[in-house]
Amino acid sequence: MQLGLERIIWESSVYIDGQLIGSANSLVGSHNYDLTNNLSPGKHLLTICIDNSNKFPLINVAGTMYPVKVNQDMAHAYTNHTQIKWNGILGDMELVAHDKNEP
Repeated sequence: MQLGLERIIWESSVYIDGQLIGSANSLVGSHNYDLTNNLSPGKHLLTICIDNSNKFPLINVAGTMYPVKVNQDMAHAYTNHTQIKWNGILGDMELVAHDKNEP
């Protein structure tokens, strides 16, 4: 069983039944998790936690378009003016099951 998250801002952590499966930190690559060894037949609770805090503040460049300082980060997707800041998970979210005999 594979979990794929296309675009995350910034860090994801995945849990099954309260047990941490793994974490990833990338804005440019998908976050992929192999859940196979952590699942057995039956119901499970899958939890995806996203940390979309401003983890890399030095990549922003201040602009002068807005007078309030908190609104002046202009050169990156992480600004007060892009919906990305409030989401965390963008693009496809896939949960793919494979036959045990398939790679």
